Amino acid sequence: MKSVIVTNLRPEFEPVAVVWSDTIPDDTRQFKKGKFGCILYLFAEASLRGKVAGGNRETITCNGGRAALGLGVDFDPSDAQLDRFAAAFSKGLKSTNNLAAYQAQIEAAPKSWKSLLEFGERRHCSAALAKEWILHELPRYDIPYEYVLFKPLSRTDSDENIRAVFERQYLIDRFYLYRSFRLSLPSPSAHCYFYLQKNILHFVPTMLTMYYI
Repeated sequence: MKSVIVTNLRPEFEPVAVVWSDTIPDDTRQFKKGKFGCILYLFAEASLRGKVAGGNRETITCNGGRAALGLGVDFDPSDAQLDRFAAAFSKGLKSTNNLAAYQAQIEAAPKSWKSLLEFGERRHCSAALAKEWILHELPRYDIPYEYVLFKPLSRTDSDENIRAVFERQYLIDRFYLYRSFRLSLPSPSAHCYFYLQKNILHFVPTMLTMYYI
């Protein structure tokens, strides 16, 4: 599909269309069933390599990724599991209420994720705020389609069910802003921008250029 905006802006990387579909092309890049992966890798495949990427409720196992794509939220809401998620989204080892269980989770994680879990994403400055976000602020809806696809705009037809179009720099800017984490101050609107640490940059595909501040 041709775009006047793309023609004039000439972005460095291919814009990506988010498409809802009940079918998936044979050459689509997707995670194996049951294998964990961040959906930003799927975006990178489309934007940087020109591949169609995507998945469904069986191949996208990240709860946050599924929620973001409208594939529903399905996770164990027990106190033990909430503690692990809350620690990962806040300050890692400093935030967990069950140090032994959280360390066991770190040991079982892929090597590239260990430092992230130890340090925490720091999306929130406390486990309590992270739990509140998990329980009440994650989007909860199920789209009436089987697949969500990331397609290079040049490989997308105008008659497809396009729900959004992202350009790499826009996504990075929004990702950076959403990395701000809430402070436990009297004012509920108080925010502090999260500074990206070198030791957690693996959370984003290394192909995507991030900012150091």
